[in-house]
Amino acid sequence: MAFASSNGEGYELQMGRWSRRLAPAFIRFAGTTGALRVLDVGCGTGNLCLALAQDPEIVNVCGLDIAPAYVEFANLQLTTPA
Repeated sequence: MAFASSNGEGYELQMGRWSRRLAPAFIRFAGTTGALRVLDVGCGTGNLCLALAQDPEIVNVCGLDIAPAYVEFANLQLTTPA
């Protein structure tokens, strides 16, 4: 299922806030703890990627999405100081 939004901000308002909350539980469920590399296909605005990147054992996290605006938004989240 795709979410129709033309920009990352719109996606965040509807879907991103939930993916941020669910990311830790999904990471535990998926068993990625201790993985060296993780690929997130359909990463949206990158909330799961950001949560995975906080695991010091994971060396590389790569997120892919079909929506360039979402990838751009995700990249901005990586470069914007918290």
